[in-house]
Amino acid sequence: MTELDLPSLRTFLLVFELRSIAAAARRERLSSNAVSQRIARLEAALDAQLFVRTTRVVRPTPVAEQVAIHARAALAQCDALRVAASGDQADRAEVVRVGLAPDLVRVFDWEKLRALLAERGGLRLEVLSRARETDIVAAGLDLAVWVGPLPPRELVVRRIATIEWHLAAAPSYVAARGAPSKPSQLAKHDALLAIGPRRETSWPLVDDDGHEQLATVTGRFESDSGEVLVSALYGGMGIGIRPAAEVERAAREGTLVRVLPRWRLRPMPVALLAPAARMRSTTVRLIADFLRETIAQQRSGPAPRPSGVKKRARAR
Repeated sequence: MTELDLPSLRTFLLVFELRSIAAAARRERLSSNAVSQRIARLEAALDAQLFVRTTRVVRPTPVAEQVAIHARAALAQCDALRVAASGDQADRAEVVRVGLAPDLVRVFDWEKLRALLAERGGLRLEVLSRARETDIVAAGLDLAVWVGPLPPRELVVRRIATIEWHLAAAPSYVAARGAPSKPSQLAKHDALLAIGPRRETSWPLVDDDGHEQLATVTGRFESDSGEVLVSALYGGMGIGIRPAAEVERAAREGTLVRVLPRWRLRPMPVALLAPAARMRSTTVRLIADFLRETIAQQRSGPAPRPSGVKKRARAR
């Protein structure tokens, strides 16, 4: 009879929680075949089927529901033994995978994150830039910072903030082309456009009095990458959309100029998403609290839409 082994138990729990062999494989840095072999080995040891697999779904059997309860308890005991042997729970290694909207990279508090990692020596953070709508479970993410309307999936959701978005350009662009004084003049300027399902031809603006105007935009530079559009903006390629906090800081530093200061795009909500199973991890909850606190601090003044979202998620 095949013996039970800890790696197979851990892999089983990942597949059970994520409902995906591919996501579990990404989390453990294994091939999907290796994950399937571990599940098969555990099924042989228990003489029971744990999952019903189709091309699109991995569904736990009733037996798997019971096995998961005991597996968590057994692995918790094993972890406690390791902690007791090492004498230092704080240094126990754990990897947390976070999806971060590209629009928030430049407003992120990296100093606080550095201090957090220094404090918890065993923590390793993997940050993936996610510009488009993503199935965070299939991507093997523990947490995702989501900009825009929430996806229709059953996830733990914590609303963090409402972030505002301003129009901006580099000083070099303004020196060469001037700046529009009203939204209708945007059509005569080079807008930095995001490539998405539909071609970007207008920006919905709102002024300080709440009046709305759909401004026509044209441009000779487009990209599906938020990072590329940001570099193009700072490089003087045209007028773009950035978070208000970033524009305000860049204006003080002299690297950006706010364009049409009485106008902005409507604010977009920012939320923290997580698979419910991962929120049972103390470390994941710690990172979730850190993300909520540091991003909530980026609220500032009136409003626009994130360059990272078009309907659900678009990069800017």
